[in-house]
Amino acid sequence: MKITAMCLCLFTAVATGSAAAQVSAEPWFRGGTWMLTVEVGGAAFTDFERTQARPVATEIDLGDFSRRVSARTAGSVGGWGSYWIGNGWGIRAGAAYVPSSFTVWNDKTVRDALDTAAPPGSEEVSYASLDVWMAHAALVFRFPRSFGRVVPYGVAGGGLIRYHVSGDAEVPPEARGRFSEGDIQTGAGMFGVGATIPLQRRNLLMSFELTNHMSRTPLGQESAGELFELYGVSMQVDPDPGTSGEYDVAMTSHVRLSLGLTLPLR
Repeated sequence: MKITAMCLCLFTAVATGSAAAQVSAEPWFRGGTWMLTVEVGGAAFTDFERTQARPVATEIDLGDFSRRVSARTAGSVGGWGSYWIGNGWGIRAGAAYVPSSFTVWNDKTVRDALDTAAPPGSEEVSYASLDVWMAHAALVFRFPRSFGRVVPYGVAGGGLIRYHVSGDAEVPPEARGRFSEGDIQTGAGMFGVGATIPLQRRNLLMSFELTNHMSRTPLGQESAGELFELYGVSMQVDPDPGTSGEYDVAMTSHVRLSLGLTLPLR
């Protein structure tokens, strides 16, 4: 009898633990739920501008070469709040900050040539810091199927992106004209996917998101003819941008991968 009672108690404990382990986030994806999230992650950027440049008054025979200007991949912090209006759909607003810096890729052939022919003591340029702020308002919706405890969802909306340059280093010649009068702000479209999984304590949820923020490039053709130095060698951005139209960049993407901690409230 005692053994039977002990087995029954053990089975009940295991079953209870199993049920707790299988708790789902689904009940929080219903109308009337608020979700408050803080998140950390990283952001990667596509090209802001593609140009051509050439040496100026130098014995190094390089000819025209290609350059790509963007922001360096960097960490990010952010947060958002959402309200589920109906069962499986709602609205949300949020913001994120990415402390990045300008980065420039020069044609590999030119880099190799300058490594050997550049004046002694010359170094590759370190570029200025570029702070990127992102704000969005969006529709958020749950996907029709869950995967055990994991509830996937989608998000789509729009917002603003603001770029701020810090004067701690050189600004790439392609960006001097655009940032000479201060920060640049532009509208953006935003879409992505995410998933939540409940934690075992305090009704907290862990969230994972992959989002893309698309906007017009913050740079343009104002850089035509700008002079700069590369490894101590004088260079010039192509003074006639019309000859390199195939290098034009109209749109740029900021892809963010983030891990968040969510507090649901009802």
